[in-house]
Amino acid sequence: MKQLPSFCIVHPPQHLTSTTQDVFYQHIYELVQSRVEVILINLETVTRLDSGGLGILFGAFRISHRQGKRLMLYSPQSHVVQNLHKTGLTQIVGTYATLADCIKDAIPYSQRWAQDQSIQLPEF
Repeated sequence: MKQLPSFCIVHPPQHLTSTTQDVFYQHIYELVQSRVEVILINLETVTRLDSGGLGILFGAFRISHRQGKRLMLYSPQSHVVQNLHKTGLTQIVGTYATLADCIKDAIPYSQRWAQDQSIQLPEF
């Protein structure tokens, strides 16, 4: 049976700014050091994102990438998307509209549950 990658969903503070960046970065750093393979950051409730917050997202991507982990962003509000686009962060970090889109992209097609012959799916 093929093993699916381990995921962790992270909920950053509502204001992802220079005043909240240290605690958030520490949390991401600890996840990168763990067995988690894919870190999904839910931006749905982030209402404020300043240069410190953008820097922390970039730093989180960098440390994740160095450790062979994948970092993905999902459900950002429109003004957050604008800030991500302005800085070019969307060019290097996967940014998705929904959690389902994130997971679909994180699991290679050959490993998706419904496609795996070794998993018995119940019949309805």
